Amino acid sequence: MSVRKRTWFTRAERKRIDPEAKKLASAAGEPDDWGKFQYLERAALAFGIEPREVWIADYTDQQGDRHIETFPLKKAAVEHHATVVVDVGKGTHTPQSKSKTVAEAADDWIKYVELEGRERTTVIAYRQQVDLHIKPRLGREKLAKLTTPRINTFRDDLLALNLKTGKPNLSRAMAKKVLVSLKSLLKDAKRRGNVAQNVALDVQIKMDKRGSKLKGGVDIPTPDEIKGCGPEKSRAARSPARRSLRCNGQAQIGIGGAHNTDWPARPEHVAGVEARLSEGRARPRVSEWQRPRRGPRQPR
Repeated sequence: MSVRKRTWFTRAERKRIDPEAKKLASAAGEPDDWGKFQYLERAALAFGIEPREVWIADYTDQQGDRHIETFPLKKAAVEHHATVVVDVGKGTHTPQSKSKTVAEAADDWIKYVELEGRERTTVIAYRQQVDLHIKPRLGREKLAKLTTPRINTFRDDLLALNLKTGKPNLSRAMAKKVLVSLKSLLKDAKRRGNVAQNVALDVQIKMDKRGSKLKGGVDIPTPDEIKGCGPEKSRAARSPARRSLRCNGQAQIGIGGAHNTDWPARPEHVAGVEARLSEGRARPRVSEWQRPRRGPRQPR
């Protein structure tokens, strides 16, 4: 394993500098060694040509195969070489020439999900997320080249505004699902040995927990509606049934506070509740449209 510099001239440049290099070598008493870089470099300076150079990181992976990677700067080559040495020692290094693309890893992950016996609708949803959102953005990239900043760019692109519609490309909920699928994809690739680490683990899409305030008469009953249902101070008036029933029979409010207009109260249910409340009796029985209350039944 080593880091070295490579310097060269293009073919067009060599056609210009080779005759001059031969003259310089003959003058120095080495006519057969005119191809040495020292003569080529001196001849190039006479024509104002600068040599091209790159830095090469040369190493052997854990399987004994030799690989080289080129970098424009020495610092980048040294840093990459140091990282490779550690990964090869751990046995987790994957050369870019042997690395699969994200699209190939996605297909392997879908096969794995199918073999695990997931629901058919779940597999279809995963495949849609891969085909519509992951492959178009990351499909051609090598797994070995993926970095956490690149995954963050992918995350931002999912939430970015569409210039045509003026709306985000995806909602936050859907973008979070796609990101979770990408993390699962990379986790499966790591399990197969196709990538050394899951670079998407630290990337997140947080949901907005700030909800709108509940509105009286829409989300919860108004004070007038509560008073119209019977004695305000009775235990029945404070029961979940009172909070879950709109006394006019037009709509109900669930125990959790969600407005429900799909299940209108039946007249006999409303009449039964009104009768029990007017008599000061205990909480009414749970009807077929009201969710049962958890926990032990309250004594009458």
